[in-house]
Amino acid sequence: MQQQTIFVLVGLAVLAAIILWIQFRSARDHQVAFEDIPRIFDRLVEAKRDGSFAVLLFGRDGAAPAKVDALNVQFSLQEGRVGLDWVLVAPLNVAAQRDVAAFLRRQGATARRREENGVKYLRTEEGDLVRLCQSLLREQFGVTANQRLRLIASDFTWRP
Repeated sequence: MQQQTIFVLVGLAVLAAIILWIQFRSARDHQVAFEDIPRIFDRLVEAKRDGSFAVLLFGRDGAAPAKVDALNVQFSLQEGRVGLDWVLVAPLNVAAQRDVAAFLRRQGATARRREENGVKYLRTEEGDLVRLCQSLLREQFGVTANQRLRLIASDFTWRP
């Protein structure tokens, strides 16, 4: 019985990785600054396409994002609503999920646990999502104003 459970979990993890790889493969990859976050959000909202997303990859305390297992947060459009998502795929994101949920609660935002295509994530659609994202990065992870972030943009155009 335990072997079946392990097999199913491994299968789900592989499926999630394949889905993310396909999505990221069709997405555009850019280097952006912390101050670009409001414009990134605006471009995503202007796209008005369900399934569009903007993933920001970053490192702690001013560091560049790791090439593998980078911390990341995303804005996405689902059912016509924009949200801030903490995707629970990268091990660093999984390890930080309680801290992120607690941070969001302290900011007055409810993080709802969701799952789509086998990928689990925390999502909030409440409040000023740009300010919330910037506060999360700065206060919880030490992202600095001059730190470079990696942006993966899907189904919207980003022009620096």
